[in-house]
Amino acid sequence: MAADANALTLYDYGAMSNDPLVKKITMGLYDQGVSVLDVLPIANTKSLKANGVRFLAGSLPTVGVRKLNGEPTVVRSVPKRFEEQAYIVSNQFQIDRFLDMEQNAIQDPIDVQFMAWQKSFIRTFSDKFINATPATDDDWFAGLRYRLSAAGQTDYDIPSEMLIDAGSASGLAFALSGANAATSATAEQFFERLDQALDYVGSPEGNGVVIFVNDSLFRRISTAAKRAQSGNALDQTKDNFDRVITTYRNARLLQLPRKSDDTSQIITNTENTTGTATTGGLCSSLFVCKFGANDFTGWQFEPLAVKDLGIDPTVGTRRNVVVDWATGLFQANPRSIARVYGLLMSN
Repeated sequence: MAADANALTLYDYGAMSNDPLVKKITMGLYDQGVSVLDVLPIANTKSLKANGVRFLAGSLPTVGVRKLNGEPTVVRSVPKRFEEQAYIVSNQFQIDRFLDMEQNAIQDPIDVQFMAWQKSFIRTFSDKFINATPATDDDWFAGLRYRLSAAGQTDYDIPSEMLIDAGSASGLAFALSGANAATSATAEQFFERLDQALDYVGSPEGNGVVIFVNDSLFRRISTAAKRAQSGNALDQTKDNFDRVITTYRNARLLQLPRKSDDTSQIITNTENTTGTATTGGLCSSLFVCKFGANDFTGWQFEPLAVKDLGIDPTVGTRRNVVVDWATGLFQANPRSIARVYGLLMSN
């Protein structure tokens, strides 16, 4: 199973749906800010497990040649099989039937619940996309941070070079001011590492690539572009919802939202210089992901379902609405993701 390069995102499914409740939830997500769900392509697969193959280093066939009247050389490549699992996002909303019929309410009680859930959903999904680990998040897929860790490189056949050190043992100076302020030299070094990451995921021009950063690093990259005397390194356009999209080459630079607590960063500024811990240091990272049919994609058992069950017949006093979505990640190419770590964000 692999998603087509033009596979729909969750928002696309919502825009096309005729179900008013599906539209209310999926399109309402746009009002909650930019998230991973803006860019993650999602394929439909009626299975709770998705199977595929990966071609690892040394597994590609040898290209043969022949002389006139000679026979072609028989070749055979042996890819490695792998499997990814779906995980189920599921919530139920309940309100008393009298609240549902209240004529003096300015806001629909269900709408209020939906809005709160939407805000938490896009933040939680984005957080898990980056940070979920099998040991502590067994109800979620493995996130990019784990996949690029030492253990994840083994699990997902990812070459160690996809984990890129931005600087040195002390980190690449990337602060706004002070002793570790980014200079033109360190800014140029940063863009060299970013280009390296794009090269490693197989897209030097950034086609099909998204660069995930936190809000601090998003601002710092803009500053670095100016200090590297490359103010035109970043471009800006607008999407159909009039939101600004920032790109480096053709790769989208996407600022992740805060976590559901409204405070914590999904990618912290407290990583250590080696990138092995999210606390105890003053550094940050960026994650590069190449989306596409043979690279990295999301998948779902079926489009996000919202079911208004009406008044609970067993109780008779509550209206029930259920949201149910089985989804997973599918990494066909071990080289579809990379991480640049060791960006020293403070003094």
